[in-house]
Amino acid sequence: MAHDLISIIVPTRNSVKKISHLLKSLSESTDSNFELIVVDSVDSSDYMDELCSKYSSNFKIHYFKKYKYLPQARNSGAAHAKGSILLNLDSDMSVSKSLLGECRELIHSGFDALIIPEFAIGNSYWSKIKAIEKNMYQGQREIEGIRCVSSELFSNLNGYNEELFFSEDKDFDLRAQKFGAKIGRTQSSLIHYEGRASLKELLSKKIVYAKSAFKYKKIHAESFAWQKNPLNRFVIFWEKRKISNSVHQLISLYILKILEYVFSFIAYNYLQSNYLKTANQLKTTVPHLRKSVGKNLLDL
Repeated sequence: MAHDLISIIVPTRNSVKKISHLLKSLSESTDSNFELIVVDSVDSSDYMDELCSKYSSNFKIHYFKKYKYLPQARNSGAAHAKGSILLNLDSDMSVSKSLLGECRELIHSGFDALIIPEFAIGNSYWSKIKAIEKNMYQGQREIEGIRCVSSELFSNLNGYNEELFFSEDKDFDLRAQKFGAKIGRTQSSLIHYEGRASLKELLSKKIVYAKSAFKYKKIHAESFAWQKNPLNRFVIFWEKRKISNSVHQLISLYILKILEYVFSFIAYNYLQSNYLKTANQLKTTVPHLRKSVGKNLLDL
């Protein structure tokens, strides 16, 4: 394993248009001792492999099409990584020129993992509102998660929990804290491009996240309780209201968050009721099956 090499792991899914900012920023980085590992979804239908080939002359880049869910992608990327430092990014991000060098310096100075400040930018009305929300979470440890980690710590934590779609990054962060990892923070930052997401697209994500919220709740009950309480977010919005450009944007932010909580609540309770219904059916069905199987065995 290369001691100074940084392995940048990026899951993608039809992300050719999104990843251009990241590829350009990596080409302009003042630190060139890194490899980019692009882990594409098996459902992707674009030409990500061709795009990666075009950038192979700029820096080390590896592409493979393997994963179905995000945690699987990050773990698969880590399994192929040659560096002693892992940097987990999203395809719709870009890095500042000094970020990679600072990450290496901090990890070598004794930190096991790093939080990297993220500044969001949106192009449509609702993506701009979402960007304002994310920018309000700077320094909020209940929400922030580690992105840069030593390969040793990643191995000790057994990577990301592949059963989670909801807050799998926060789960990793909390397990690192429980493990006793020394966590630092960079001065250099990431830019997160929210694109032109519509209100419908933003709300639909909450339905997807609800699918594994039960499992997250079992593992991190305290964190889940904090996240599901809208008052915690609303207090942050009010305390950092100056980040929004107008009262109109602040009101829109509250509306967006209320709608997200409503959609999450409906999806979570719908899935939970189906789960309990299935569990109860199994409780009544399994004993009958056991009796039936036992009788049939005796008849043989």
